[in-house]
Amino acid sequence: MKSLNSWLGERARLTASETAFDFQLSDFVFCHMDLSRRNIILQDGCIYLLDWEYAGFYSREFEKYSILFIGQKEDPNFAYNLTNALDSIYQKEESIDDT
Repeated sequence: MKSLNSWLGERARLTASETAFDFQLSDFVFCHMDLSRRNIILQDGCIYLLDWEYAGFYSREFEKYSILFIGQKEDPNFAYNLTNALDSIYQKEESIDDT
């Protein structure tokens, strides 16, 4: 777990001056890892996710960092809104788990 945390931490730093994040503090869940506008289709009230080649079990926080990393190049507003939406979903899940 320690080496995975180090590997994730190195990839999550957007700049060299950022401090490392301890991904061991968050749950590992199945993540898409390439959520960007080009990989999301909204059609007839359904959401379709494309391009699953990077999917796997990762920290929820690492998924958010990857969205922000990709988004800073492609579409910063979309990335920011998507991570906020995920935070809202995660909070709802946690409140359900607490009951």
